[in-house]
Amino acid sequence: MSKARITPLEDQKDLKIPRQELLAYLIGSRLMKYVKANIDLLIQKHYLWTDSLVVLGWMKSSKLLSPFITRRVNEIKENKEFEFRYVDTNRNPADLATRPDLWESKKELWFKGPEFLSKDPVHWPSTTKTEDRRAFLVAGEGLDIVDDPEMSVEDSEVIPHVQIDMDLDGHETQEQEHVIQEKIDTNENKTHLIEIINLQKEHFPEEVSGKETHLTRNLGLYLDVDGMLRSRGRLSNTRWNYDMKHPILLPPKSDFTDKVIRETHQENYHVGVPHTLNIIREKYWILQGRTQVQRVLKSCKQCIKQGGGPYRLPPTPALPEERVNYSDPYTYTGLDYFGPVLVTTNLQKEKRWVCLFTCLAVRAVHMEIVKDLTAEECLLALRRFIASRGKPKMILSDNAPQFKLTSELLASPYCVKNSIKWKFIPQLAPWHGGVYERMIALAKHCMKRTLEKHLLNDNQLLTVVKEIEGVINTRPLTYVSAEFDRVLRPVDFLRLGNCAILEPMEIDNSGKITATKVDLIAGWKRGIMILGEFKDMFIRQYLTSLREKHRYSIKQPRSTSDKLPQIGDMVQIYDESKKRINWKEGRITTLIKSLDGQCRVAKVKVGDTEFTRSLGHLYPLETDYTGESSGAEIPVVEQMELTLPADRINIELDKIPLENTHQPESCQTQIQDDMKVTNEAHSQEQAEVVQGIELSSNESEVTDRQEKVQQESEDTPQDRELSNSPAEMRPERIAAQRAREKIAEWTRHLAALL
Repeated sequence: MSKARITPLEDQKDLKIPRQELLAYLIGSRLMKYVKANIDLLIQKHYLWTDSLVVLGWMKSSKLLSPFITRRVNEIKENKEFEFRYVDTNRNPADLATRPDLWESKKELWFKGPEFLSKDPVHWPSTTKTEDRRAFLVAGEGLDIVDDPEMSVEDSEVIPHVQIDMDLDGHETQEQEHVIQEKIDTNENKTHLIEIINLQKEHFPEEVSGKETHLTRNLGLYLDVDGMLRSRGRLSNTRWNYDMKHPILLPPKSDFTDKVIRETHQENYHVGVPHTLNIIREKYWILQGRTQVQRVLKSCKQCIKQGGGPYRLPPTPALPEERVNYSDPYTYTGLDYFGPVLVTTNLQKEKRWVCLFTCLAVRAVHMEIVKDLTAEECLLALRRFIASRGKPKMILSDNAPQFKLTSELLASPYCVKNSIKWKFIPQLAPWHGGVYERMIALAKHCMKRTLEKHLLNDNQLLTVVKEIEGVINTRPLTYVSAEFDRVLRPVDFLRLGNCAILEPMEIDNSGKITATKVDLIAGWKRGIMILGEFKDMFIRQYLTSLREKHRYSIKQPRSTSDKLPQIGDMVQIYDESKKRINWKEGRITTLIKSLDGQCRVAKVKVGDTEFTRSLGHLYPLETDYTGESSGAEIPVVEQMELTLPADRINIELDKIPLENTHQPESCQTQIQDDMKVTNEAHSQEQAEVVQGIELSSNESEVTDRQEKVQQESEDTPQDRELSNSPAEMRPERIAAQRAREKIAEWTRHLAALL
């Protein structure tokens, strides 16, 4: 009897040929169990034949297989009486069920089976070759990488250039296979041996010639009977084998050494640097072994794809111009939603969202209630805001669909004429919108502790939101001291009539109630004076306090890539909702530079779609892109304005008064020369000067950087390759470098004083 099945259309992509062969083998085993249970004959032996060497390899493999394969192999192995045998395709009767064109020529094979079944089992096809020469077929079965539809290759393809003597049935005997395998191993060992000897002669000519060097004394090098350099070391009394006691010496940075490291890493399931190095040292001793293994493993495609980090983000830039200069309230506005909040309407619950507007300068907030996340509700909330607070010049928001559509609606001739501009932060990068995210956190803080689990109606929720808005606007912006002193608040810029009173006044009610023109003018002048005082407090107290909260870098994963982003790099796009293996992969098409000269955002093309992402969400992959991207000019997008213009930075640098320092004239002359070099340096250093770092620390940092450059120029090429740049060092090395710089600075000051 026979049984056949057809692969469903929806499973054809996942079920490759090797897996289909395994399913056929499973059907055969179930069929044998059925026949055995329903036939009244004594069966002494059970043979299960297949023409798939991959399936036989899985049946005899002791490696970790994928769950799909493991479950089916275990079901087949449940019957301990089965003996698994191999039959080639030409003599497999089951093959005729899917090849009707061969029916006329091989129908006898279908009814009678192959001829060797009538002979003694000694003459049956041997299956021992699957353990030796076919082992490579199951090396990656656990990873589902066997994509070749014809895995059962011919014998002449597995062992090229070797003449195979066949027996009467067309198959080699076990003795012949053993001899052939020995010949192959001998030829491979000779080739391997010659390659190592030539490599050692090229990189260690003095040691091979017998000359005593530092390397010879350190490792106890000697030539073995084959002429290879081995390390004698101090472990001769261990019970290890000869290769472990006396490993073969290999040079660093050679193709053969990289090949050994790469193969060892891949054959052992991509283990880490220490594990790979330990396995290699069982046979080889590589100079600078840990460094070489790290270098090779950094280029492993699978490890980069599964464990590589994102691009390293530059330091945080200077605050944008609209944040550090006074302007009328809500001239520059940030916009975002938070919620939903449940309300009760007609005995049912509905969702409401809060639309929050915040001024980028004076940090005041304005909140509106919206019923849904449509662009219509967003536009209505914006109209109510403009009617209450005035027309903004610029609106900053994230990339929510309602904001995108509303911005398109506002792109009318009226809005363009009145200079209403809408800016969007990079997609999925909320830290670019921290100016309004912090206000949302304050609003949530008040609402969660006030409402708890209470359900309000629309009017009650609107009242609570407006009261919270008033409370947030009365928070202090400047330091609250123990002495009686005026504290600056956002509401001071919104309601001058109620809160602009610095000293108590006595009101004389006996006079005239009607205000005269002189009183009105005096009141107006007083309001203007108080507003000027508030502006002065805003500049001298609030803005200077922002320096204390400066954050140097954005929080990133522990593992980040040392690679600098370039146009043409292949990257993975971070997706929080998917596993990493399912992340989108694309190529960087545009690098968007901020006005401080640093790149923090890039455009990535995936198929026909282009995404704008922060570099913190782009994970670089090894790429074969050969375009001249490194020399291409990085385009600047006006939408991503983050810092002061470059020409303004240069002007600020030129205005630094060197004569106010307390250094000797020689030091001042040296510092002036250093400042000329610094003006041409990286824009990151320029941004640090603009942020207001003290002059003395600027001068010491410039001198330290010059000494660091001189020290790097004195390093040897090997040291320069083994060590990373300061931006790429480990945190421990960065701390040590800063400590050395500080000690050098103190030493210079002490020498100047003496």
